[in-house]
Amino acid sequence: MSLSPQSIESLADHVWTAQRTTTPIPMLTIDHPELSVDDGYAIQAALRQRYLAAGHRHIGWKAGLT
Repeated sequence: MSLSPQSIESLADHVWTAQRTTTPIPMLTIDHPELSVDDGYAIQAALRQRYLAAGHRHIGWKAGLT
């Protein structure tokens, strides 16, 4: 991972707020070109924790190719 745990949490907060307020944001890699695949998965995990803490249930996985 190239980002610190604090940066991961900050970016997760940024995406969480955008999702909750339905506000579009630019791709994270525009402002953070150093993002690695591992960083992306770490941000995704932090977001998943927020959803679970908000009472959402994890009912499966979606697979996709990007």
